[in-house]
Amino acid sequence: MRWGDLPARPRRVLIVALHLVAVAVVGVADYVSGPQYELRTFYLIPVMSATWLGGRAFGLGVAALATVSLFFANDYLGRALAYGIDVPLWNTITRFVLYSVVVLLTAQLRRQDRELRSRRDELLREAELREGSIALFVHELRHSAASMALASASLESSPRLADDERSFVGRLRQQAGDLERVASGLLTIGRLESGSLALDLVPVDLDRLACDAAAASNAPDRIEVRHAARPVAVRADPDHLRRALDNYIRNALAYSAPPARVTVDVVEREGAAGLVVSDAGIGFDPRETSKLFRKYGRLSGPSERRDGAGLGLYLTRLIVEAHGGTVDARSEGRGTGARFALYLPLAREV
Repeated sequence: MRWGDLPARPRRVLIVALHLVAVAVVGVADYVSGPQYELRTFYLIPVMSATWLGGRAFGLGVAALATVSLFFANDYLGRALAYGIDVPLWNTITRFVLYSVVVLLTAQLRRQDRELRSRRDELLREAELREGSIALFVHELRHSAASMALASASLESSPRLADDERSFVGRLRQQAGDLERVASGLLTIGRLESGSLALDLVPVDLDRLACDAAAASNAPDRIEVRHAARPVAVRADPDHLRRALDNYIRNALAYSAPPARVTVDVVEREGAAGLVVSDAGIGFDPRETSKLFRKYGRLSGPSERRDGAGLGLYLTRLIVEAHGGTVDARSEGRGTGARFALYLPLAREV
């Protein structure tokens, strides 16, 4: 039977008995060893334990019992009869005061621990409710975005549309795709944070992944893919790794004005394979690097775009870390461009 399965009354009786035995054991050891070993300090163990498990009143009771045990274990009675009561009485009182202070401090720590646990449980319940609401909203958002994309694609093919109307419908279809991407990213973040996302790990050729991501971007003519000296592969979930790279490429294109080019380098270093996305855009203050991969991380400064939620790089970090990899970002300062990298353990076979 586990401790938590015991009924309340037998559990209390057992706690009292154990602490009585503990005080007795320390008292016997103190008596046998003599005062030179200072074993009286070990009375603090049952005193603190009693306070933590049973509260302040129980702790003070064990403190009083420990003081009595100390009095007899060190033969304070004999000393009082032989030399007078002053020193034994003073030692007994000061030891009880010390034990009482320890009881009060332990009781305060116990109360704070319970308050923190209660607050933690409350925050966890709030988080569960919030995550449930977000999940419901995201599912509805994905459904609406899919419906918008389907309707836009059907409408865009209609021969009755004028050119400006067709262009508007095309933008609407693109925005529906952006909404679906954001919703899918939120779901993935939730699963990664909870540890419930299952990765389908297969060998992934990073050269091919980089080329596919560049070709599927909204400005493939601005992207240059530079391959490694030899084929480089990692064991990864290709869909999620592609999403991580897409976030890098999307940011690089967004933060560097056309016709500035973006480079994607496939690299290999010290048993790891990496994808490094570099741009000549607005860059960032190196002192703010730690903010980039945080949830809702935003940088200060007038040149920063304000239309993002600060989740793209956070999602990239979660995906890469779920694969056992690392992320990195570097810039010499604002106006100098930026370099974002991700590294995963190298798979020797492509």
